[in-house]
Amino acid sequence: LRIAAPVSIISMIFIHAINEFCEKYPDIQLHIVQNNNVIDLIDEGVDVAIVGGTQPDSSWISSSLGVLNYGLFASPNYIASAAPFTHPSELDNHALIKVWPLFNWTLKHPSGENFYYDGPAKLTLSELNGAVRAAVDNGGILYGPALFVKNELNSGQLLSLLPEWIGEKRRISILYHQRSHQPLKVKLFIEFMHSKAEQLFSMESK
Repeated sequence: LRIAAPVSIISMIFIHAINEFCEKYPDIQLHIVQNNNVIDLIDEGVDVAIVGGTQPDSSWISSSLGVLNYGLFASPNYIASAAPFTHPSELDNHALIKVWPLFNWTLKHPSGENFYYDGPAKLTLSELNGAVRAAVDNGGILYGPALFVKNELNSGQLLSLLPEWIGEKRRISILYHQRSHQPLKVKLFIEFMHSKAEQLFSMESK
């Protein structure tokens, strides 16, 4: 079963569920292509793709697994030693960590005020695990999905900054071919991932 997915979401969020699937269905071998670039799913022979944001090809069937809620995060030590941070307009005064796929940051306040940041960053990465580690290591303010820093928030390694300012919501979907006779391995994987989706996208500690 060939699966295409972004690098970070497999290694940081889905890997435990992937292992569970392998244990449940030992006769199915998984080959996962972790790639942040858009690939031609047909040319690559992909059976199932996990994607964020808009669906790349309308000839595929899409179903939602969950939503990533973006926000601002930094370590307690960074905040203690950095300039005051009470409004997104003060981001220019801080070391910032940008990470794929949202290099420009959008924040909305319940009052109706919007803020958009497309300025420079101290550190720009293409993979979320490194970005999270940099933030924990007092590297600056990260704009990223709360789900990816759940454990760091619970342990106190990271703090949620300006939580009243809401970041983007990025939908994660599973794509598969429009086939009249869907292979059993594809059907089983899709059903399994949907059965795990609520748990995978929960902010509650395991």
